[in-house]
Amino acid sequence: MFDLFKRNKVPISEELRNYIEGNLLWLFQEFESPQENQIRIITPRKSDFPFEWENDEKTAQNACGFVSDIMQIDTSSVQLEFYKNPVNRVGQGDQTIFLESDESDPQASGLYFGKNEAGKFVIAIDKSNLNNPELILSTLSHELAHIKLLGENRIEENDEMLTDLTSLYFGFGIFGANTSFSFYNTNESWGYRKNGYLTDIEWAYALAFYGFLVYETNPAWTKFLSPSMQKNFVRCERYIAKNKEHIMNRYNMS
Repeated sequence: MFDLFKRNKVPISEELRNYIEGNLLWLFQEFESPQENQIRIITPRKSDFPFEWENDEKTAQNACGFVSDIMQIDTSSVQLEFYKNPVNRVGQGDQTIFLESDESDPQASGLYFGKNEAGKFVIAIDKSNLNNPELILSTLSHELAHIKLLGENRIEENDEMLTDLTSLYFGFGIFGANTSFSFYNTNESWGYRKNGYLTDIEWAYALAFYGFLVYETNPAWTKFLSPSMQKNFVRCERYIAKNKEHIMNRYNMS
């Protein structure tokens, strides 16, 4: 009985749940609805990408063009640049932890600069992440989402969480979710990495609510989520299914 109660309990606060639901609904209203067969989540399968990943800047440029096309951004209007951050280290020897900076730290995985004098939108990514395709795709989709929101004058003030949700709307939620929080363990160090602005449970709820909006139950793409993200997704999907009528009534959904 107690386990059942735990499974059906709302996985995030009401405030965050309302924020995620309301903003995903806004994104579906704000952007032109794709054809039914075009509504999809991009997965890490090679078949989803028209190029090979070589862990270099040329590949990142190809990825930028690929993501731009999907997000309906003129690739010629985007200028991708690269920078390299030092790695933050805590401790020594067996107790060493490398930490990625949080959103308030200028040492981020990616940056958005708006338009330059030539009229191009400038984004930049940390080149030290080129060997991590998921992180590069997560970062590119987030920075390009700034163009959809700020660059196309859909919002006046920056909203990083909405920017993460925008990358999800355009199909890159798996990459954002899987890189939001991850552990690693090597011969030299151990630690964790945080990326983006939504937490792992917030990503899980956003993905589950996205699936609800496009009528996908237990979607096949969840097998590409990390094991912990899959568990959180199931919790969120279960909650949404249990409260389906309440959610539909609240937003006047037919």
